[in-house]
Amino acid sequence: MDVDQSILPHERMIDAFIEELIKAGVRDFVVCPGSRNTPVTVSLLNANKKVRGQEERLKLWRHIDERSAGYFALGIARTSNRPVAVCVTSGSAVANLLPAAMEARISRVPLIFLTADRPPELQEVGANQTAKQIGIFGDHVKWDVQLPMVDASVLGRVTKFSTAAARRSVGVAIDSPSGPVHINIPFREPLISGAVSNSSSSVVVESTFVEAPQIQPDDYQIELILDRLRSTERGVIVCGPETVDLSSVGIFELAQLLNWPIVADPMSNLRWGPYDFSNLITTADTLLRVSRFAEQMKPEVVIRFGAIPTSKVLNDWLTNSDADQIVIDQASPAYAGFRDEGGTAEVYRCTPKLFADAVRHKLSDTNPTTTDYLNDWRRNNARLQQYSKQFYEDFGNRFEGSVFVALSEGLDTKIALILGNSMPVRDADSFISTNNIASRIYGTRGVSGIDGVVSAGAGTAATGTTTILVVGDLSFIHDTNGMWAAYRYNLNLKIVLINNTGGGIFSFLPQQSLIASDDFEEWWGAPHNVKLEALVEAFRGKYKALEVDENMHEALFQLLAEPGFAVLEIKTDRSENLAMHRQYWREATDIVSVIEKE
Repeated sequence: MDVDQSILPHERMIDAFIEELIKAGVRDFVVCPGSRNTPVTVSLLNANKKVRGQEERLKLWRHIDERSAGYFALGIARTSNRPVAVCVTSGSAVANLLPAAMEARISRVPLIFLTADRPPELQEVGANQTAKQIGIFGDHVKWDVQLPMVDASVLGRVTKFSTAAARRSVGVAIDSPSGPVHINIPFREPLISGAVSNSSSSVVVESTFVEAPQIQPDDYQIELILDRLRSTERGVIVCGPETVDLSSVGIFELAQLLNWPIVADPMSNLRWGPYDFSNLITTADTLLRVSRFAEQMKPEVVIRFGAIPTSKVLNDWLTNSDADQIVIDQASPAYAGFRDEGGTAEVYRCTPKLFADAVRHKLSDTNPTTTDYLNDWRRNNARLQQYSKQFYEDFGNRFEGSVFVALSEGLDTKIALILGNSMPVRDADSFISTNNIASRIYGTRGVSGIDGVVSAGAGTAATGTTTILVVGDLSFIHDTNGMWAAYRYNLNLKIVLINNTGGGIFSFLPQQSLIASDDFEEWWGAPHNVKLEALVEAFRGKYKALEVDENMHEALFQLLAEPGFAVLEIKTDRSENLAMHRQYWREATDIVSVIEKE
């Protein structure tokens, strides 16, 4: 059918651009209201009506806060493993995407930022809502480009350029390792013509989306590694955040062939799932606080998958062990967050699954690793897991780590668990034990900010996954607008809100004993005295405060059984929680034992 000639050239160009993004595999678009991005929003609304097949329809998510929207998109992309686009208007709206860009870059999450802009003649002349947007994300995106201005005389060429940019943006975003890209799109007024296309054609959703390429290990390098493994008696496999799902089974089998322990961060996603956990260690942070254990268990070789683990104790132990560090990573040395441990590790560029498969298929059934070494890890890990349960029973809701003991013990349905930064992620590392339910654990640990934890949790729930977010009070207050999406879309998001009226993490740091108590409380303890129940009610969420004598296990799983958005607030005392952690570590020292080397 003929197209109305009054339609503006940039409207035709942006329609083709959006259609190309859809064909390349983008299904979720997070859109923030604005004026300058009107052509993109209208194009998305039209495309949504034309996509064939209900099962392939686009998901358009409206959000009122650009910073929150960036993290909401990050949550969707991280959970779905598909690129997600975020569309915002010009000016400071663009700058609000920077925190999400930083996180996505280091955490390797595919985002596509579509930022509307004023035309070149309005730049640098004091025009309203105009700022330099080209290059605003710097090295925090993998690629950025500005689409050309378009008029009727160059419509064909500009449309070809723009559709190519759309395809390329998806390819770059998902290329291993994944990350964010930025497309800046300037528009002149009038922004839209008001004309309607007479075309009845549909957008054909093509299955062109592909997974990131699997990088094959180098045979020569594998043989060198095998020689070292065969001669090693004391080795450890360390799995940090973002250990690739498909490599999980291979890593467990590799550990069994080597007779090595696997020290697994909770966000490695090796603690929960249908695995044989015989060699898995979940209590390394506590074990390695015991000096005699840390000294006696120093490894000769460490193989590491994933990002740097959460535990500072573990990281310091690895650094001070003088072990040969072998890092398996599919990133190139030019990528932000290249994992060479500051030059102290040998990095082998290949996909973790393919590495694990290549090595285990060439290993014999026996390995010189002493069973005493592995058994010391296993025995003490089991002791501390049992001790954690007893500690939870003794102190219950007063102890902030109890929520993770309760979840590990009672979880019987598939969920996504999101870990807030500061104390929640550290307590999760110490107290999440194994569970055979195939659930996932996520955290925004790329740059470890508290900017958008609630929003990212809502994004995870937007994928249709029942989601529990465990978050501290300051992180919660910092991102209250994240609750808007949970309310607006009736998402199945459950927030366990640990409220110690301030920054509990700082009580664990050296400055707590070096600064006058009144100053420390004001500037680091950061008491806020906000009525958090009122914030939840403002966003129409269900709210419950857990009483000290209530059963946490029952409260958690009653929360899970209810549909929709709800918050369970657990009030704790910072000083008391610090004292209980210290008691736990002190008593753990008496539990841990090792077989002395002869």
